[in-house]
Amino acid sequence: MFVNDVYLSGPFSYADPDMMKKQYEAHCRAAAWLMDPGLSRVYSPISHIFGILQSGGCGADFLYWEEMAFAQIQASHSIAVLELAGWKDSRSIMVELNHYLSLPRNENYIFSMVPVGNTYSINLWTLPKKQRWIADNRAKVAV
Repeated sequence: MFVNDVYLSGPFSYADPDMMKKQYEAHCRAAAWLMDPGLSRVYSPISHIFGILQSGGCGADFLYWEEMAFAQIQASHSIAVLELAGWKDSRSIMVELNHYLSLPRNENYIFSMVPVGNTYSINLWTLPKKQRWIADNRAKVAV
């Protein structure tokens, strides 16, 4: 099985085609930035699905892609959250993080990526093993 170093999570709005394109491009830039030194293998679901969505014939809703996302999260050592506008309200980010934290791992590696010009500020999140991410995206509740 192929193992990803990083699963790149982030907001993706289906309501506005212009916003979708901007978010897609931001996800691609972030994935490329992580991969640039050749040290990280990155799976970016938004980068992967946008072209498929443009060709039609598949669901745009996260529920359509959830099973594939969960398999990729399971194959990843860490998860990065791309902090674009709307990330705190993203249901899909919350579901992805909850799934990541539910997996049997010795350690959890979660970090955020905040765009700063042509680079990113990386912030490591320190969470005890048995905490779960909830709707406000900053509060933690013991499981």
